[in-house]
Amino acid sequence: MKKLSLIAMVLATLLITCCGGPDERNVTISWDTNKEASVNRAGGGYILYYSQTSGFDTSTASSVTLSYESGSSSPTSTTVKLTDGTWYAKVIAFGVVAGSTKYSQASAEATISVHEN
Repeated sequence: MKKLSLIAMVLATLLITCCGGPDERNVTISWDTNKEASVNRAGGGYILYYSQTSGFDTSTASSVTLSYESGSSSPTSTTVKLTDGTWYAKVIAFGVVAGSTKYSQASAEATISVHEN
């Protein structure tokens, strides 16, 4: 059984715009492209997990799935609404291998500080 490898360090780029409550921010989180072919074609993509708990378990975290749509690679960024404070993020790559969906291990955890400028 082939396993996917994830060569992605989660890079947090903070884009703060106004929306929601006074402590809620739009935060864009991006990461490096995974080179596995199955991640970057139909049935592949990434799942971004995020939580305010360091060392969080992905099964209990908030998540966003970014599936391959077209072009040479799956999307490697997304914008989420986060409240002020410290957040943590991990990324998992997925793709179809031999007819079934396979998932990589989670990336290293990245720390994101969200606050008003």
